[in-house]
Amino acid sequence: MPNPAYRTLEAELRAARAEVQRLAAQYGAEAITNPEALRGTMRGFKIAHAGLGRRIVAAPQRYAALPKRRAATPPRVPVRAVGPDEVVKLATERKHLTNLLKMVACQAESDLVHAVAPSYHSTAHEGRTLVQTALA
Repeated sequence: MPNPAYRTLEAELRAARAEVQRLAAQYGAEAITNPEALRGTMRGFKIAHAGLGRRIVAAPQRYAALPKRRAATPPRVPVRAVGPDEVVKLATERKHLTNLLKMVACQAESDLVHAVAPSYHSTAHEGRTLVQTALA
């Protein structure tokens, strides 16, 4: 089954990547709209936006550590290795199982109708209804 820890790391990686991109875009927007009269040099700009600069330096470092952690985590684990609260029910497999049970029930119903046919003369019109009522 899919590893819940791997899925959590994937989400953290996407969030970290988005944060790096968002901070870079914000820094670029600040640089474009920089009033030259107030901060004519890049040094002045960096001093004025020191907090944003520190976050821009820290974000790629956090992002760089996540792929290593993700590579060390297996993407799939045996079901017995996970707790019962972490088991993910897969909709596709559940649907296949439901369809299989319906087909088996229909086949059993058809077999019962064929078994009743010699002794019930209206089997063609009411055979399935008779079997469904009897099973209910």
